[in-house]
Amino acid sequence: MSTPPPSSRPPSPEEEKAPTMTGSAEAIPKSESLIESARQRSLARDIVLIGTVTLAMILNTANVIGVAISLPTIGRDLNIVEEKLQWAINAFALSSGCLLLFFGRIADLYSRKYTFIFGCAIMGIFGLGCGFAQNEITLDVLRGIQGIGAAAAIPAGLGILAHTFPPSTLRSVAFATFAAGAPVGGAVGGIIGGVLTQLTEKTWRSTFWFLTGLSAACCVGAMISIDDDFEHGLLDKRVDWIGAFLVTAGLTLIIFVLSDGSIAPDGWKTGFIIALLIVGVVLVALFVWWEHYLEQLHVREGEMLDTWWAPPPLMSVTVWTRAKGKLAVVLMIAFVQWCGFQSFTFWIQASSGFMTGRGTAC
Repeated sequence: MSTPPPSSRPPSPEEEKAPTMTGSAEAIPKSESLIESARQRSLARDIVLIGTVTLAMILNTANVIGVAISLPTIGRDLNIVEEKLQWAINAFALSSGCLLLFFGRIADLYSRKYTFIFGCAIMGIFGLGCGFAQNEITLDVLRGIQGIGAAAAIPAGLGILAHTFPPSTLRSVAFATFAAGAPVGGAVGGIIGGVLTQLTEKTWRSTFWFLTGLSAACCVGAMISIDDDFEHGLLDKRVDWIGAFLVTAGLTLIIFVLSDGSIAPDGWKTGFIIALLIVGVVLVALFVWWEHYLEQLHVREGEMLDTWWAPPPLMSVTVWTRAKGKLAVVLMIAFVQWCGFQSFTFWIQASSGFMTGRGTAC
């Protein structure tokens, strides 16, 4: 009887696994470490972690809604004209929105845990300072710095959830709870801001101090529930400074125009408003082109990858084309929905100002 050639012998289970392990040498250890980390964590720590990250999202939204409710009282107390009063809100939104991508990259490179703690601490420390502000400039500057904390905490918190929980029911619960933090923060901010402004001796200052307490709770919760994560296994730890400049400058100009366009000397027809809007749109368009260029450059794996100006992109542009564009549609729906939610806060602000003014007159 002849012996079959070695090539016709069915591979053993160990041999079947060998090519997969060789081809995914980096992915498998990461997946195994993620599962192993999940096994070592207790349910109590998981609950505290989810609550902490969700509280940061609540804090982020409450820092807008709660302060918006207090604007009429802030204006009277600090003698801020109505046209400039909105900057107590816009300064926070400006810095937090423009730096999200940058701090998301920093969290991925170094430590999501300590980026998160840094962000929550910044929101708390400078929120405490806002409660002691005595003039318009001080309040606006502190609010702008406070927004940097939100820009650091939110993307880091999202990364913490993705890194801590492997695909499971608990992972779905964690992300759903985190997403619910935004509307809950709006409700909490509106209720607490209104109650503290109306019923406490320090009025609007009490709102900032209350939010500072929430920030402290986030820091404590993060220190006891989030695992250290200094090593992420990323080979290329460069930061796309060009992309960070383009998106930050572009969004800053656009948000500034949207904030001050209506109160400019000639309204939206004012020369510098039109110029800044055009420059902002051009910078954002350049950012999208630059990120697509870097992404394609890394896909081709050319020699230019070693140059200082060709780091990994801050944002994957091709993510918008996933599922034949369905993901882009979902993201746009979420964007429009959030715009509607934020527009509602301006209605609350206007109504509060009117009702407060009438109440004072009476």
